[in-house]
Amino acid sequence: GEELQPCSIPSRLTKAVFYCVSVLVLMVLFNTAIKILINIEADEHIFKFILSKFSIDHARDFDSKLYLCIDAFVSLPFNTFERLTKGVVFPFYVATHLVLLVVLFIAVLQNWSNNVHETENIKDHPAIKKTHLLSNRPELAFHAVCGVFFGALAMSTLRMKYLWTPYMCILASFGVSDLKMWKAVLTQLKTQGTMVQIVRHFSTLLTLVALLTVALPPALKELEELKEFWDPDTVALMEWINKDTPQDASFTGSMQLLAGVKLCTGRPITNHPHYEDKKLRLKTKDLMQIYGRRTPKDIHEIMKKNQANYMILEDSICLAHTEDGCRLPDIIDFDNGVLPELVKPEPNLVRSSVPRFCDVIRHDGSDFTRYFKKVFTNRTFRVHKVL
Repeated sequence: GEELQPCSIPSRLTKAVFYCVSVLVLMVLFNTAIKILINIEADEHIFKFILSKFSIDHARDFDSKLYLCIDAFVSLPFNTFERLTKGVVFPFYVATHLVLLVVLFIAVLQNWSNNVHETENIKDHPAIKKTHLLSNRPELAFHAVCGVFFGALAMSTLRMKYLWTPYMCILASFGVSDLKMWKAVLTQLKTQGTMVQIVRHFSTLLTLVALLTVALPPALKELEELKEFWDPDTVALMEWINKDTPQDASFTGSMQLLAGVKLCTGRPITNHPHYEDKKLRLKTKDLMQIYGRRTPKDIHEIMKKNQANYMILEDSICLAHTEDGCRLPDIIDFDNGVLPELVKPEPNLVRSSVPRFCDVIRHDGSDFTRYFKKVFTNRTFRVHKVL
């Protein structure tokens, strides 16, 4: 048979980059084609959020601002690393992951620089193959690369920490207690057999003792604290709904509140926190105009269109005081092309003379009473019946 000519390292690197780019491009093309064919638009808001998140685009639409203003979607705060370090896991993770990445780099170079010709097709000549550092542990390469991507995701968006933190624990425990790893290390020091097991178990025990010493006292102290959930205003609202409204009466309000209304009363709700459906997103944006600068007639038409019988307003949302443009009323204003009260002037935004609906309806003016009737109120909530 013909001898296979080995590829140089630059050539292999070029091929690897070309392969990765090709896979990404094909993935995007297939994804787009499938969405067009079956008419799926459920995740289009994610791309707008990503562009805004990395300052590629300055989006003012309702969906993007709603995500950008949620604490879970900010960048990973530095104190996260401080807490993980105090919990022992982060130092072990960093050391293990760095070693794995170095080993992976060396293994790739060893694999690419294999200049031995393959002779499988030559009679009476067995195949000659060189091994590399990860020949017998290819799964470590996978976990090392995944850890990098999960770390990048977590540092860019706090919510993605749920992917990275388990990997920290997995790789840290591998670095402390993996038998094959200890064999590979101690073999270089001329140590084998029972001594490998002794060192491995001793290091694991020492780590557990350190972890318990650091983490157990605060955990026991937290368990001593007995707390009771106490929210009388919400309880009063739910009891009133159960007692004084029809079973088929539907409610409009903030997404988080309506989830509680559905759970506690079983009443129909017009919108809920499931936000990965385009129709539900548009409906939510429409209904949240109750916190925008809209006329009573506009809101009444929206309520009737969405078959809402009752509207629940929260002063904690309506009267919130922030200057970062992240109040729900501000987000509604941005989407409507209106400049919020406490936000500096921005291009293409205008001041509106229309008062904020959720605030002025409390006074029961004649413009409002023809469309709405106040039926319940306490320190936190105001419920208006749609006439």
